[in-house]
Amino acid sequence: MALWRSGVNERAWRPDSKERPWARHRLDVGEGDYPRLLSYLRRAFKGTPQPVPGQADVRIWYLEDGFQTNVVAKRLLYSSNETDRSVVALFGTPSRRLDQSSQLTDAIRLAYCQPAVGGFFNFLLADESNLHGWQSGVFFSDWTPKPSYQAFKNVIGEVNSQRVNCTKLKARMRRSHARLA
Repeated sequence: MALWRSGVNERAWRPDSKERPWARHRLDVGEGDYPRLLSYLRRAFKGTPQPVPGQADVRIWYLEDGFQTNVVAKRLLYSSNETDRSVVALFGTPSRRLDQSSQLTDAIRLAYCQPAVGGFFNFLLADESNLHGWQSGVFFSDWTPKPSYQAFKNVIGEVNSQRVNCTKLKARMRRSHARLA
């Protein structure tokens, strides 16, 4: 029997781009359901020689994560009509900063703060030009950077230099959960 030693590929599920990365779900499994995902994997591989994420060199890789944006700034580059009614803004406002930059940087920081996670893949580098597809890239469909591009580069730098403040992120998550309660 060959052991699976690289990782668990998880599509970080969320119902829409406005949902915070740390949201917890009852049935589905997203990035905020990390403890439940690990529990499922431990139960599934209990009694087998297969290591679970966090053991040996096995890690969770979040794939197809991303936050769709509106494309009003470059609408002429896109065809069809937007089918997703929950896209996030290109720019946040000081009073309500829920935009692609904040969502993406929070998701990457959260992945970094989950010890068994080894990778985070944003779904698309550049948007699909048909609005029936996905617009979660950090570049518009003509490959010009979206406002989130610089934030994406910066958070990758934070991760690579191990400067992510997990304590600060966890405090923000607690405040966010308290507001929803």
